[in-house]
Amino acid sequence: MKRVSLFLAVIGFMVIGSLTLPQIACASCGSAHIRCCIGGDQSPASIVTTTTFSMCWSWKHLECRPCHGGAKWSYFAEWCNSNYPGCQNNCFGCYTDQNLCYDKHGQAYIDPNK
Repeated sequence: MKRVSLFLAVIGFMVIGSLTLPQIACASCGSAHIRCCIGGDQSPASIVTTTTFSMCWSWKHLECRPCHGGAKWSYFAEWCNSNYPGCQNNCFGCYTDQNLCYDKHGQAYIDPNK
């Protein structure tokens, strides 16, 4: 009888945890403010525009990632290049509050001057 009770308790905690953990994780991701920049691997970069991306928890990567584009970091630059002709397919997606940019292949670049 103790084993059955223990088993049911474990199942109950797993169900409750599976319902609440994703909500907690997603609620904490928020949005990323990204600049579409030509020359994001150089300083200073030329800013084409600034936009906002929704971020979602990725259980695969155990961190917040872009909600769209397969949770790939390249999505920022891909979106910029697809939506802004001024990018001429050369834009990087650069965080407005960090010195971090991603190119259309998902390669990260850090600007040490920021």
